[in-house]
Amino acid sequence: MQLEYFPLSIRSFQAFAYKFAPFISVGAHFTSFNPKASTDYVNASGTNDVGNILDPDNFYPYWEPGYVNPSSGTTWSLVTSVGVR
Repeated sequence: MQLEYFPLSIRSFQAFAYKFAPFISVGAHFTSFNPKASTDYVNASGTNDVGNILDPDNFYPYWEPGYVNPSSGTTWSLVTSVGVR
């Protein structure tokens, strides 16, 4: 949800009366996530445990173990903006 404040007449703004139309806004965003992860990478060690994301050998060798985290969670963010139209 984001709210915007326009300090001048909104009717004049709709009629394109302003060449300079400042605004400010503030908002909050909520996101929940439940990711799924799988792999079909065939590792060089030959274990062929295809699809097991808990086996660090099943990922590209330059990735550090633990870079893929399929845990569920939630997050919030706050946003603000100032601008002109």
